[in-house]
Amino acid sequence: MSFNADEARLLDVGLHNITVNNTSTSQLLPAPVWAVIDSTIPYIYLPIDACAAFESAFGLEWNETLQLYLVNQTTHTRLLIQNPTTTFIMGYDLVSDTTARIQLPYAAFDLVASHPLVESSSRYFPLKRASNTRQYTLGRTFLQEAYLVTDYERKRYTIGQRLWNQSAQPTIVPIMAIESRHSLSSGTIAGIVVAIVAVVMLLIVVLWLCRGRPWRAAKRHGPATFMQSTIPEEEDCKLYEIGQVRPPELPTNDAGYSGPAELGA
Repeated sequence: MSFNADEARLLDVGLHNITVNNTSTSQLLPAPVWAVIDSTIPYIYLPIDACAAFESAFGLEWNETLQLYLVNQTTHTRLLIQNPTTTFIMGYDLVSDTTARIQLPYAAFDLVASHPLVESSSRYFPLKRASNTRQYTLGRTFLQEAYLVTDYERKRYTIGQRLWNQSAQPTIVPIMAIESRHSLSSGTIAGIVVAIVAVVMLLIVVLWLCRGRPWRAAKRHGPATFMQSTIPEEEDCKLYEIGQVRPPELPTNDAGYSGPAELGA
């Protein structure tokens, strides 16, 4: 069954009917209603006319002061002998076919109230009169006899009859997660990784070329060839400054003129 759009009533179920198999079968729910399954509440909240049907079928008496259906010892003994079975019939809406039938024996309703609910311990029937339609609830009393499986990712839940079998072995069935529709395939991921590696390698090569090749070229061909300059190297400049090395002189002729040498002079 699907979650309700109202987040306060996610586990809303269409309660088609409630029957009790006592000396005869009786209908306890005059009309289908929506009821929320809520494990935080111990009681079952139903319409007032449904509560009246329970009173007649079980011999219950409403205590207005305590707001409880107290069960005296005589009624309790009779119900133990009869052991009526109450069946909750439900579906995913109010008109479609039944999807679940949950049966509760009288023992599921046989509870004892103590202080501060009552001054002295007393048996009570965990049924409450709802004050409005949004209060219809199937609480922990109901869940004693039901399995409830919720899948919040798919927004669905399943409810079924609890089986009392002491020799049964546990069977854990995992609820698989939904794969994202936008997830990348393994081939696409591999292609992205290869592309990233290729880009990184290309950057490394470019940096190596930009930073390494000019200096190697300068060392191989000399500064004059690479830089197209005749500037003397650093060490020679220092020698010129301190007068240890004289710069090359231009050739002179017999008259002492310094100028370009003529061939054959």
